Amino acid sequence: MSHRRRIAVLITRAAYGSNLSKGALEATLAASIFDQDLSVVFTEDGVYQLLVGEAAETLGLANYRVQLADLPDYGIDKIYIDSESASQRGISPQDVLSVADWISHTQISEIFNRSDHILSF
Repeated sequence: MSHRRRIAVLITRAAYGSNLSKGALEATLAASIFDQDLSVVFTEDGVYQLLVGEAAETLGLANYRVQLADLPDYGIDKIYIDSESASQRGISPQDVLSVADWISHTQISEIFNRSDHILSF
Protein backbone atom coordinates (compact mmCIF):
# COMPACT_ATOMS: atom_id res chain seq x y z
CA MET A 1 0.00 0.00 0.00
CA SER A 2 1.43 3.38 -0.96
CA HIS A 3 1.46 6.33 1.37
CA ARG A 4 0.22 9.61 -0.06
CA ARG A 5 2.82 12.31 0.61
CA ARG A 6 2.18 16.01 1.05
CA ILE A 7 4.58 17.82 -1.26
CA ALA A 8 5.04 21.58 -1.49
CA VAL A 9 6.61 22.88 -4.69
CA LEU A 10 8.21 26.28 -4.13
CA ILE A 11 8.80 28.29 -7.30
CA THR A 12 11.03 31.32 -6.74
CA ARG A 13 12.36 32.17 -10.20
CA ALA A 14 10.97 33.95 -13.22
CA ALA A 15 9.96 31.80 -16.15
CA TYR A 16 12.73 32.44 -18.63
CA GLY A 17 15.89 33.06 -16.61
CA SER A 18 16.82 29.38 -16.35
CA ASN A 19 15.57 25.84 -16.88
CA LEU A 20 14.46 25.61 -13.25
CA SER A 21 11.02 26.98 -14.04
CA LYS A 22 10.31 24.32 -16.62
CA GLY A 23 11.82 21.72 -14.27
CA ALA A 24 9.44 22.79 -11.52
CA LEU A 25 6.47 22.29 -13.80
CA GLU A 26 7.73 18.90 -14.96
CA ALA A 27 8.38 17.74 -11.38
CA THR A 28 4.92 18.88 -10.32
CA LEU A 29 3.24 17.03 -13.20
CA ALA A 30 5.32 13.91 -12.51
CA ALA A 31 4.32 13.90 -8.84
CA SER A 32 0.67 14.29 -9.81
CA ILE A 33 0.87 11.02 -11.74
CA PHE A 34 1.57 9.25 -8.45
CA ASP A 35 -1.45 10.87 -6.77
CA GLN A 36 0.53 12.93 -4.28
CA ASP A 37 -1.03 15.78 -2.30
CA LEU A 38 0.57 18.77 -4.04
CA SER A 39 0.71 22.45 -3.15
CA VAL A 40 2.42 24.78 -5.61
CA VAL A 41 3.60 28.13 -4.23
CA PHE A 42 4.84 30.96 -6.46
CA THR A 43 6.94 33.42 -4.47
CA GLU A 44 9.73 35.96 -4.99
CA ASP A 45 10.38 36.29 -8.77
CA GLY A 46 8.37 33.12 -9.32
CA VAL A 47 5.20 35.24 -9.21
CA TYR A 48 6.12 36.50 -12.69
CA GLN A 49 5.35 33.03 -14.06
CA LEU A 50 1.66 33.59 -13.43
CA LEU A 51 1.40 36.81 -15.46
CA VAL A 52 -1.18 36.69 -18.22
CA GLY A 53 -0.25 37.90 -21.67
CA GLU A 54 3.41 36.87 -21.60
CA ALA A 55 4.54 36.16 -25.16
CA ALA A 56 7.43 33.71 -24.95
CA GLU A 57 7.40 33.25 -28.68
CA THR A 58 8.57 36.84 -29.21
CA LEU A 59 11.67 35.90 -27.21
CA GLY A 60 12.20 32.79 -29.31
CA LEU A 61 11.24 30.51 -26.40
CA ALA A 62 8.72 27.71 -26.05
CA ASN A 63 5.72 28.81 -24.01
CA TYR A 64 5.37 25.93 -21.56
CA ARG A 65 3.64 28.30 -19.16
CA VAL A 66 0.29 27.73 -20.87
CA GLN A 67 0.33 24.43 -18.96
CA LEU A 68 0.15 26.36 -15.69
CA ALA A 69 -3.48 27.21 -16.38
CA ASP A 70 -4.14 23.51 -16.97
CA LEU A 71 -2.72 22.28 -13.64
CA PRO A 72 -6.21 21.78 -12.15
CA ASP A 73 -6.95 19.39 -15.04
CA TYR A 74 -4.13 17.21 -13.64
CA GLY A 75 -5.64 17.22 -10.16
CA ILE A 76 -3.35 20.00 -8.94
CA ASP A 77 -5.69 22.55 -7.44
CA LYS A 78 -3.64 23.91 -4.54
CA ILE A 79 -1.89 26.69 -6.45
CA TYR A 80 -0.86 29.77 -4.54
CA ILE A 81 0.74 33.14 -5.17
CA ASP A 82 2.62 34.95 -2.42
CA SER A 83 0.65 38.18 -2.02
CA GLU A 84 3.58 40.07 -0.52
CA SER A 85 5.97 39.10 -3.35
CA ALA A 86 3.38 40.03 -5.96
CA SER A 87 2.64 43.36 -4.31
CA GLN A 88 6.34 44.23 -4.06
CA ARG A 89 6.59 43.66 -7.82
CA GLY A 90 3.52 45.72 -8.68
CA ILE A 91 1.45 42.67 -9.60
CA SER A 92 -2.27 42.68 -8.84
CA PRO A 93 -4.86 39.87 -9.02
CA GLN A 94 -6.09 40.90 -12.47
CA ASP A 95 -2.52 40.56 -13.81
CA VAL A 96 -2.18 36.82 -13.13
CA LEU A 97 -3.79 33.52 -14.09
CA SER A 98 -6.94 32.91 -12.11
CA VAL A 99 -5.85 29.41 -11.03
CA ALA A 100 -3.80 30.79 -8.11
CA ASP A 101 -5.12 31.76 -4.69
CA TRP A 102 -3.43 34.74 -3.02
CA ILE A 103 -1.92 33.89 0.37
CA SER A 104 0.31 35.48 3.02
CA HIS A 105 3.74 34.45 4.29
CA THR A 106 2.03 33.02 7.38
CA GLN A 107 -0.14 30.78 5.20
CA ILE A 108 2.90 29.71 3.18
CA SER A 109 4.64 28.72 6.43
CA GLU A 110 1.60 26.66 7.39
CA ILE A 111 1.76 24.82 4.05
CA PHE A 112 5.44 24.06 4.59
CA ASN A 113 4.84 22.87 8.15
CA ARG A 114 2.18 20.40 6.91
CA SER A 115 4.34 19.12 4.05
CA ASP A 116 6.35 15.91 4.08
CA HIS A 117 8.65 17.26 1.36
CA ILE A 118 9.46 20.69 -0.06
CA LEU A 119 10.85 20.96 -3.57
CA SER A 120 12.42 24.34 -4.23
CA PHE A 121 13.03 25.71 -7.72
